[in-house]
Amino acid sequence: MTSTNANIINSFTLIVIGLWGYFDVSAPTALIPVGFGAALILCSNGVKKQNKVVAHIAVLLTFIILRKKQKYFIKRYSKKSLKCL
Repeated sequence: MTSTNANIINSFTLIVIGLWGYFDVSAPTALIPVGFGAALILCSNGVKKQNKVVAHIAVLLTFIILRKKQKYFIKRYSKKSLKCL
């Protein structure tokens, strides 16, 4: 798998999940991953041409969205919120 394919898969996943969340709960904040996915799709041509600046922007966008989701899951599934313990 090339970095271009990974970038496209990541961007389509963000778009699909964001649209699903938006249509499920009608919250405009669910469109944030859609924006990140669209930005990653715009970066895919530069990643394919091995443009270092565009590739680093794509990596930065990916890390930002991953960090945001990591904070969400840590907050949601922390030991304090588990009722079984």
